[in-house]
Amino acid sequence: NPLWEAEKIVKSEAKKVHRHPNKHEFHFKYEDRIKNKEILLPARQLKRIEKEFLVFFDKGKEVFVPLHRVTEILHKGKTHWKA
Repeated sequence: NPLWEAEKIVKSEAKKVHRHPNKHEFHFKYEDRIKNKEILLPARQLKRIEKEFLVFFDKGKEVFVPLHRVTEILHKGKTHWKA
């Protein structure tokens, strides 16, 4: 399953970013199908990785982002990883 492989890669990269000493320099870009646009979340808001989700704490609430919706990981505004 190609989606499974992509999720494994995203999860691996997300774990690296989550453990990175300068994780505040990273951002995650994901596709929000409800709002029909791409959303950018700073990695410093990433609280944990649960199975197939990245869990961010944004504006007082938890935001669950499915791994298969992540389109890009940015480092200092430049592409670090892209789907």
